[in-house]
Amino acid sequence: MEQRDDFIFDFGGYPDAQSMKRFFVHCAQNEVSDITLQGNARIWVERHGRQLAATKFRVEQSRLEEVVNAIFGATVRSSLNQGKIVNQAWELVGDENAMLGLRKGSKARFRINFTQATVAGRAGQFSVTLRVLNNKIIPLETMGFESELFEALFSGSGIVFIGGETGSGKSMMMAAIFQYLGRHYPNRKIITFEWPVEYLLGVDDELWIAPEPAQSEVGTDVASFDIGISESALRRSPKVIGVGETVESVKVV
Repeated sequence: MEQRDDFIFDFGGYPDAQSMKRFFVHCAQNEVSDITLQGNARIWVERHGRQLAATKFRVEQSRLEEVVNAIFGATVRSSLNQGKIVNQAWELVGDENAMLGLRKGSKARFRINFTQATVAGRAGQFSVTLRVLNNKIIPLETMGFESELFEALFSGSGIVFIGGETGSGKSMMMAAIFQYLGRHYPNRKIITFEWPVEYLLGVDDELWIAPEPAQSEVGTDVASFDIGISESALRRSPKVIGVGETVESVKVV
C-alpha cells in the first residue's frame, strides 16, 4: 500500500466562503496543483503528483452548494441542473489587510471545472476541480526544445498543434509561445480564443514589443470558437490566432 501524507487545513470549523477562499490561497502558496471539492466527500488536493486529504470530515452537498453559491454565484447550480458543464478562470486578489493571506495587489488564479456526478453513492453531487495557475509564464527558451522545432514554432504562416495528456503543460507551453512572440516579434498581432482564459499575457511586461494581446473567453466574450474565428478573428487582421483548449473534433475542424 502506498504511504500517503495528509494536507489537513484548519477551516476553523465547517467550511464557509471565507475559510474556503483562505484554503485556496494556502494551496496556491504551497505547491498544490489541483483541488477537488465534492459533495458527500472529503476535500482533496494534488501536490507533487500525490493525492492528499485536506479534511478529515466529509462536506455535505448542501454546505458545498452554499459555499459555491456564495463564491461563484447561483448560476453554477442552475447550469449543472441542466446537465451543462461549467468551465471558467477565476482569481482572488489581495487587500491591504491580507485577509486571505494575499498581500495587496497579489493574485491567486485558478481554472475551475464544475460537473454534476454521483459521488460515494449519492447522485446529484457537485464535483468541482480547481487547477492552480502559476501567474508566472515559464520562458519558452528554457523548455529544452531542439533548435529546429523551436524555429518552426515561429514561421510566418502555417498551423501549430499542441497536444498531450492532462496536466502535461499544454496551456503553459501555449502561453510561453505567445510570450516569446510578443517579446521578439513586434509585427505579430496576437489574439486568442480560450476556454477559459488561463495565463494572462502582456501584463506589466516591459519586454513586450508587439501590440498588446487580446484574449477572449468562449462563453463570456464570444459564443463559441467557430464564431470567434469566423466573425471576429478574420476581421481584425491578426498575425497569430490562438485557439484552445479544443477537446472536440468539430472545434478543430
